[in-house]
Amino acid sequence: MEEYQKFILTFAKALLSFGSPSHRIEAQLNSLAKVFRMEAQFFHTTGTVQVSFGNPESRSSETCLIKAQVGLALSRIHAVHNIYRSVLHDDMFASQGTKELQRLLAAPPRYGPKSRYLLAFLVCFLICGVAFGGSFNDMWVAGLMGLFVRTMQNIAAKSELSASGSEVFTAALVALVARGVASVPSHIWCFEAISSAGVISMLPGYLILSGSLDIAGKNPALGAPKIVSGIMTSLYLGFGLTLGSDVFLWIDRPASRALALAQQNAAAYQPTVLEGTFTAFNGTSRADNFTGTFIFSNSTTTPDTSTVQGCFRNPSWPWYLQPLPQWSLIWLVPLFALCSSMNSMQHWWSRQMLVMVVIACVSFGITRAANLQWGLSAHPDYVSLLGSWIVGILGNGYSRRFGGTAFTAMLTGILLLVPDGLSAAGGLAQNYHGPGQDEYTQSLTLARKMISVIIGIMAGVYSSAAIVYFFGKKKNAALVTF
Repeated sequence: MEEYQKFILTFAKALLSFGSPSHRIEAQLNSLAKVFRMEAQFFHTTGTVQVSFGNPESRSSETCLIKAQVGLALSRIHAVHNIYRSVLHDDMFASQGTKELQRLLAAPPRYGPKSRYLLAFLVCFLICGVAFGGSFNDMWVAGLMGLFVRTMQNIAAKSELSASGSEVFTAALVALVARGVASVPSHIWCFEAISSAGVISMLPGYLILSGSLDIAGKNPALGAPKIVSGIMTSLYLGFGLTLGSDVFLWIDRPASRALALAQQNAAAYQPTVLEGTFTAFNGTSRADNFTGTFIFSNSTTTPDTSTVQGCFRNPSWPWYLQPLPQWSLIWLVPLFALCSSMNSMQHWWSRQMLVMVVIACVSFGITRAANLQWGLSAHPDYVSLLGSWIVGILGNGYSRRFGGTAFTAMLTGILLLVPDGLSAAGGLAQNYHGPGQDEYTQSLTLARKMISVIIGIMAGVYSSAAIVYFFGKKKNAALVTF
């Protein structure tokens, strides 16, 4: 019995340390206690698991509190899942499983600091062209911004004092640099692409998704703080991006006036849409009243065809200043999925990595094609719903058919849906609309976009899991998925 208790406590610590889906932790611990025929109760909060072992003979209980620094290590989640299943199916003794878990907990991180910096550069470099319409020229600046953000995150992690306001400060500096290079007279850099890609690692998409799944799993005490924290981080990012841009434009007055003039010119050919009832007042001709939507446009203006996804692109510019062609996504998306998975501590040479990359690419390709075919840019929640449903079907199907870990197989595809959905909604950074722009409105806009994307993802992963596990033998004991 003591060996079983030790395995459960070590297993709980491993789940917390390696970032296992929080809404599944209590279910996995309960399944262990049931197999071991133990009386135990579990209560999971952020970073802690409270375990109470009952003793029927003495009518007493022993309570243990497990605390761990929450991280994310996909390779080790997969290893923990394999140990968990082996113990459940009596393929491994509990004492041996405890030793294997302790070995994983004591092992150093799979990638060192230098590798993490390189991955931070590559993730921002690639996502700039994949999701935000950046040119090859923009991608280098976005990659350097990714290095800066990684540095600031490491500094903030070492100091509790600097962690509270680091999001605003970091986002503001990224936007300041992005607006500075975008204000160069030649306009060969794009503010929206660079600033959006530069802060991609700061997006709280996974945090909000985890909180939403916790609440959907009837654990509001665990999910509500995550959602509030994620929304506040979105507000900080939105405010910081707007603040950094406005600070540069306040310093560089000519750039501010040029942007305001460009915005006025762009608004000149924007159609005016009115809804109401048409009534004829001309007595010489009779016309019935009718109600509908009326669109008025200025036919004397020439639409601006040089602006692509909020970025000025002169058709005469060379290829490295133009948006990347669609065929380049054939190799850029797999490369991004590979780097993103490695950034989440997945071993680069493994079958699980191949599955993660394939699922992410299939989901991205189908959602991009659906967006182009049906014009879903106004509905980022629909884009996320479709993409997460595909990821869920493939990931859970792979787990059920081949015995892999659904959570690790799906995570890269899910994380790719967050910037892709935000890009469909117009990107993270809002373009300049003239003096007097409300920074708080822009912050709320980013938070609203984030919530819209997460709601679509949550609906997709839940519906796909329900479909896959509805058929065949019930599989709840070793279920590690979203």
